[in-house]
Amino acid sequence: MIKIMTQRMTVLFSFVVLLFIASAAVQAKASDPYQLIEKVANNTFNRIAADREHIARDANHLKIIVAEELMPYIDHRYASRIILYKTKVTKAQKKAFYKAFRQYLITTYATIFAKYSDQQVVFSPGKPFADRKKVVVKTKLVSDGIPDINIDFKVRKIKKSGQWKAYDLRAMGVSLLDSKKAELARLLRKEGGVDTVTALLNEKAQSNIVIAAQVGRL
Repeated sequence: MIKIMTQRMTVLFSFVVLLFIASAAVQAKASDPYQLIEKVANNTFNRIAADREHIARDANHLKIIVAEELMPYIDHRYASRIILYKTKVTKAQKKAFYKAFRQYLITTYATIFAKYSDQQVVFSPGKPFADRKKVVVKTKLVSDGIPDINIDFKVRKIKKSGQWKAYDLRAMGVSLLDSKKAELARLLRKEGGVDTVTALLNEKAQSNIVIAAQVGRL
């Protein structure tokens, strides 16, 4: 059941990349969580468009784009702590897990971008956030022939820098981060579990990116 849910979340998340179509004229700041999503979207897809010939020659170049354009705005350490919640780990194990999870996310997002196809995204209006530490950025994905899909981005404010970073998304009421945590929970509970999971994440991070036909049209 968890595996099926994770697969569905991955499919839904592939639609999320459509937000990169939205409002190329927006000059957003990382200090505004609502504009942050649009800023990262524009920067990343502009880079993909500029590097499309390189991507055609080497699909793994998408990993470099994700690492440089997207990951600075993803709080992978916070997401990692949520997955490791109450798991006993040494400092070295935690550091290794953080690194592996970041690389895993890079490959996951690059795979999603490789499956990109044109759809419309509608952003909900921003709300006051001056006194908030976490906000939810709501979007709605619109495509002909299928019902609208509501996607909520969870974003948190980094205390030291004041910068906002995304750490999770919720599609149709299901959290991608919670799904991944549930998927790995059994392995983490076993003896040596964190090392096993770290190795598994590193292995998945090495997967090659396969370009879908749509990428050539970016």
